[in-house]
Amino acid sequence: MDEAEIHTDSLYELVLQMHFAEERGQKIVVQCPALCHDVIHFKPYNPAIVMMIRNIDDIHASERRIGWWFNDLEAIKYWDWTEQERPMGDIARLKYDYWWLVCQEWKEDSWFEVEYESLSAHPLWVPKEERKDFDAWQTEIEPEETRYSPAISCSYCGTMMGVARFEQHMRELHPEKLDKFYREYGDSYFVEGKNE
Repeated sequence: MDEAEIHTDSLYELVLQMHFAEERGQKIVVQCPALCHDVIHFKPYNPAIVMMIRNIDDIHASERRIGWWFNDLEAIKYWDWTEQERPMGDIARLKYDYWWLVCQEWKEDSWFEVEYESLSAHPLWVPKEERKDFDAWQTEIEPEETRYSPAISCSYCGTMMGVARFEQHMRELHPEKLDKFYREYGDSYFVEGKNE
C-alpha cells in the first residue's frame, strides 16, 4: 500500500486499513516513514516493522532530487520527545535517533533494521547512478517516453502520478473527463517543458 492511501501520515487511516485487512484475513505492507514517530502505537497490532537504515547523505541527495521539502513539518511531530518547543534539524537524523533511543524499549521480535545497500543483490535493485533522475514514486527504469517528473493527484480518483502518466491515466480511466481537462488547461499542458 502506498503511503498516499493513508494520507501520508494519518495514524487513523493506517489503523483503519490494518483493522479492515485483519477482518478480511489479509495482511498489508505500508511504506510510511512519515509515521515513524507513531511506531510505538502500532504495538497492539503486532506488525512487522522494518526501519530502513540508509546513509544520511544519500537520503539528503534523494530528498533534493525529488524536491522533498517537508523537513520542518515532520520535525514538529517529535516535539514531545525532544522537549523542544519547535524541534528543528535533520528529520532523517531525528527519525533514526527516535528509533534507536525511544523505540528500542518497545521493540518486538517482529521489528527489524535493514541496511539499504544490503538490497543491492536483489534483482529489482536499480544502481544509484541509474536512479539519479528518478522521481518520488518511481521504482524502476522506465522508457524515456513514459518518464515523468512532478507528481500530481487525479482529482477524480486520487491516484498519484506524474504529468506524463496523467494523460495516459485520464485516457484509460476517465476518457469522458479528458475533454473537460483540455478545455480548462489547454491541450498544450502535456507538451514537454510545459509540465516541468
